[in-house]
Amino acid sequence: MILKPKENLLLLFASIFILLYLILFLIPYANDHGFFNENIIPEGKEKLIYSLLSIPILILYSIYAIISIKKIKFLKCINYPLLIIVGYLGLFMCLIRDGGAVLWLMVLTIIIPIVLIPISMVIGINKDINYFRRNKKTTKN
Repeated sequence: MILKPKENLLLLFASIFILLYLILFLIPYANDHGFFNENIIPEGKEKLIYSLLSIPILILYSIYAIISIKKIKFLKCINYPLLIIVGYLGLFMCLIRDGGAVLWLMVLTIIIPIVLIPISMVIGINKDINYFRRNKKTTKN
């Protein structure tokens, strides 16, 4: 069986791209426009622009990730934790449009990704090892 890196690497690159988009563009934009301020609830034009910069992109990424997760054969040990990180950070970056007080939810729920990331990495490593073992057996015959 020949490995098709296209399926596996596309999800990896999409996750890295969205994570970089969140960190390098969306977080600075939210910070510059006062979305992280607890005392101010953003309104009007800024809230609309921020919503258009965050929500559609993360919805499209989520749809792509859900469709692609079944197709990938290897690199699951990297893709699974990245999906959790992007999903968690993306969710809060979408919610932050309602003001900085939402960050308290992030503080209360941070234990969820802290637990899920190592678990998903172990599951991904296990699936990658099983895939390579099956693939190694088929190439020897």
